[in-house]
Amino acid sequence: MGVSPAGFTVFSQELYYDESIQAIVSYADAPRRRELHARIVDDLPHTSTATRKRIATKIIQRYFVSPDGSFPSTPFLKLVSGTERKDIRLDLLYWRAARTDAVIEAVAGELFYPYFVLGTVPQGYTESEFHMANTATLFSVDSVITRDFAVEYARKVWSFDSPRSITLALRIMRQAEILDAVSVTMGRRRVHGYYPLPHTPRVEVFGYCLYEEFLEESPLISTDRLRNSAFAKIFLLSGLQMDSLAKMAERKRLLAAEGRYWRLTKKSLAEVVETLKG
Repeated sequence: MGVSPAGFTVFSQELYYDESIQAIVSYADAPRRRELHARIVDDLPHTSTATRKRIATKIIQRYFVSPDGSFPSTPFLKLVSGTERKDIRLDLLYWRAARTDAVIEAVAGELFYPYFVLGTVPQGYTESEFHMANTATLFSVDSVITRDFAVEYARKVWSFDSPRSITLALRIMRQAEILDAVSVTMGRRRVHGYYPLPHTPRVEVFGYCLYEEFLEESPLISTDRLRNSAFAKIFLLSGLQMDSLAKMAERKRLLAAEGRYWRLTKKSLAEVVETLKG
């Protein structure tokens, strides 16, 4: 697994797409952190001051702070504010949310990616145990992963007992149009099942996220490593989809093919953003 359960934390914020985009576009120059927080709090429409402060803190944590902890995350802010395409913005916000609140990445990478992309049941379960725990036979669609199973899996495999955080992770994946949901009534309760939507991010998203994931690790990425990257798992992409995106990135001179490897051709995320904007 690429994400350690030790790094999981409880969170209570959704994707907040509109509020996040407003903050990024308004403050892409990223004033000092305390001033930035105050400005975002003032801009938010929510009645409760405490709620506005919590949302502002999460927006800054996800989008204004770099994965290495540095502030501000200038290349990311420039890329998001520099495009008006909602699909690109939505994918970039989802990527950062999943990498910041690691339980989202884990739900995608350990539950949905194995089952829907690799065709295997999630680790720690036999085929029969999975189907019994997942109660997928309740649904008329071919296959789903239920919220109940995701909550049980988190408790059993990760020792992470926060149904609200798991529910929010699934909701964020749905808000990002990675998943859709169906529900059925079982007794007095509703059982919710989730399944992937057809979705391939644009090459701009792939290029930026790939560099954010690998730039500090190595300029050379094997094809196998690329196919099993956090990006592939977060977006539930097959090996063929990743190969196609890599070829598109090569045409934009973000990658260079070297046998079984792909070489990152840019030295910084700032260079990547300039290339994508050009």
